[in-house]
This record gives sequence, structure tokens and C-alpha cells, in this order.
Amino acid sequence: NENAFPDRNIMCIFCDLEGVSNEFGKVDKAPPTLEERLRAERCRLLQERRIPCFLFVGFLGAGKTTVLNSILKNLDEKKRKRIGVIENEAGPVSLDDKLLAVHSGSRNSGSAITTVQPIIVTSGGCVCCKVRGDLVKGLLTLSEFQIDQSESAEENESEEIEKGLDCIFLEASGLAEVKPIIQTFYDSKVQRKVSLESVITVVDCTNPMTENKEFFQQQLLLADVIILNKKNLVPSASFKRTLHSVISWNPTSTIKVVENGHVTLCDINPSISEHFSLVKNRLHLIENERITHDSGEKQNHLHDAWSTIALEAHGLVHLKLLQQWLRNISLEDNSADNGFSIYRGKGLIRHVEGILEVQIVGAHVSLNPVMNETILEENEPSILVLIAPCLKHEKVREELSAGFQRCFPGFYMNVFLTCREFICDVLMGAFVKISSGLIDLARGRIDTFFKAHYS
Repeated sequence: NENAFPDRNIMCIFCDLEGVSNEFGKVDKAPPTLEERLRAERCRLLQERRIPCFLFVGFLGAGKTTVLNSILKNLDEKKRKRIGVIENEAGPVSLDDKLLAVHSGSRNSGSAITTVQPIIVTSGGCVCCKVRGDLVKGLLTLSEFQIDQSESAEENESEEIEKGLDCIFLEASGLAEVKPIIQTFYDSKVQRKVSLESVITVVDCTNPMTENKEFFQQQLLLADVIILNKKNLVPSASFKRTLHSVISWNPTSTIKVVENGHVTLCDINPSISEHFSLVKNRLHLIENERITHDSGEKQNHLHDAWSTIALEAHGLVHLKLLQQWLRNISLEDNSADNGFSIYRGKGLIRHVEGILEVQIVGAHVSLNPVMNETILEENEPSILVLIAPCLKHEKVREELSAGFQRCFPGFYMNVFLTCREFICDVLMGAFVKISSGLIDLARGRIDTFFKAHYS
């Protein structure tokens, strides 16, 4: 059976034959053909020594980090896991690696140890093009990474201790194209070390990206698992339309409907019988796709129309000033005519009561306390990363930077503003009580007057 997977009788281009190291992948060697790549995916020897990688894709704010955190928190505590993570940010500063530490990090449950290390950050561009070389380096680095065996000192000494990682999680930027990333896994140096186990596309039900059909279709067509997130935030009719679109574009993928990104590793892990079929589909879809890297040829990617800015500020934020400013720059304030239309934002902000996590997705703005106070180092400033098309204009970037700084008025001004708000609240409360009393008094006198003269 040509589709048997894996097959012990198959030797592939990456196997060492008779002790002679395979030199495939050097500059003077030709790229592998489709048949050679497929044959390698059926080689049992190759499957046994490669590290599986799970690729998470999805548009800005779809919930990729939330899904990844859910998987890390819900790993089987009876099995020890060693996980490497690659976080890709289109902007110059990465926050997802910090937010990942907030929700998961390393945990110890008796004899079960889940190690989320190392976390490799590729920022300053999408892994589909600008920092694609960094992705290759990151995957190869993790494939050779050795876990410190000191954490396994209490294990039975007679048991063989595995040093390498169990798997890799790769979270792509929300603006990254999927095809070039997948093709990276079939470059010779990567394919012999890492296997693309599953492509997980996270879809935001509140914004399914139907206006960017080519980008959306590519993410769906190449997905092994599609996660429909935030179902609870949309009407039933809207969700059914999104589900119908997803099924029409990829009727064979596994679809998981969730409300708060609650996903487990079992939900995204294809069976062995499915894996080779998925690989064939991926390779056929990308075979005719010409990908150029670090060349002068112009590529039209969705992220070409978008830009990012990283804002930093020292000191403590004034919460009401920040809330008002975030409403003004986001899509939440539809009446604002200030030239701002920030679609996506995320940040870590220092407040007098601790650190706040800021999330902006379209018209939704949220500020939530962070339990891990060490997520920002002692002298590290508050940071907010914004993503939108309008950020290509220098004037907009300057106004946003100035507006963010105004939310950090300094210690004495913070005290003054807080006292002023307290006094205003007290006076407003007193005014409301006095007004209510006067109204009640007036009503009572009017009732008395009418009873005396007209009863």
C-alpha cells in the first residue's frame, strides 16, 4: 500500500546508509522533489527521531495565545512533558512570550513536570517572509535543545532519561501567510529534524475575516484542525454563517467549537492514519507556490498594508486616563473622528495596585489584573503594542505616543487627580442625595396641597 504510514521498509533521503552521513541539504545539492518529501514522511526511522511541531495560525485577536495557554494548562499531569515554544510578533517588541508566562509557565504536579522552555521570540516581522530565516534557526535550535537532567533526579535511575523536547508549539503572527511557513518545514534541514504534526487555525467568530477571503481561505485550506473561538459572543445566525463558510472551504478538517479558547492537546493531535493524508494535501497545495526569501522580488502579503508601534512609559498609570484614551483610539468609540482606528493592541501596564494586561480586539477593550507581579522586571517600563493600517503615518504615531505618555502623569499629579476624583465623587454623591431629598420634599408638599384643597 503506497499510503502505508509509517513503513519500516522505506529508507528516505535523510537516512544514514551504511554509516555514511547523508549530505543532502548542502548548497550544491538539488532541492528534494515532491516524491522524495512524501517518501521521507513515510519513513519510520525518520518519524522516530524527529520532534513534532504544532503550528497555530489565525488573524489578529483570534485567540491563539489563549488556546496555547489552555493546552499547556490542560496537559496530562501523569505524563512528563518538555515543550519548546516559538512566538512570532510582526512588531519590534514581543509580549506573547510574557503573557504565556502569566497563564502557564512551568508547573510541578507531583512527579509530573511540564517544562515550558525555552521560549524563542522572532519579532520585527512575520515568519512567512522577513524573519523566515529566524524560524529555521529557531526550529533547529529547539531540535537540538537539551533539558537539564537535574529536574529528573528523583526519577528511577534505571529508567532512560530523554534529554530532548517532547514537542514544539509555534504561534505565528496574526498577519502571517500560512503557505511559506508550512513550506519551511519541508526544507531539507528542517524536515530531517522536525515534523509538522498539525496546523491549527483559530477563527474569531466575532470577526471571521470574510472581507479578506484569500487570506482566510489559505488559513482554512491548509488547516488540519479549525478552532471556532468566542462562539458565546455572537448571535446564533452569525455563528451558523461562519460555520457554513468554514465547512465549504475545508470540509475534511476537524472543527472544534469553543467559547474561551478551552482546548486540549488531544483536540489538535491527528491520528497516525490521518497524518500522511494531511501531509500529502499540504505538499500538493504548496508545491507550485513560489516562495522567495531575502530576495528583491516583491511579495504581496496582507501585512504589507499594516504597521505596528510599541509604546513605552515609566511610572504608574492613571487608570481613568488610560481607559478614556483606549476608548478614543480603538474601534469602540465609533463616533470619534480622530484618525485612529486601532484594530489590535496588547500590553502590560504598571498600576498602583499591580500590573494590568491590556487587550484590544476591534471594538472590544479589556483591562485585567495580572497575578504574576514579576512579569515585568523592576526597571522595565509599561508597554503597549498597537497594530493597524493607520500606523504607517508618522503624525498618527507621534500623537499615539504623546497620548500614551499623558496616561502616566507622574506621582504628584497622580495623587492630585485621585484626590480630585474622590472629592468629585463625594460631592456628586452628596448632590444626588440633596437633590433626591429636595425632590421628595417637593412631592410631599404638592401632595399635601392637593389633599388640603381638592380632597
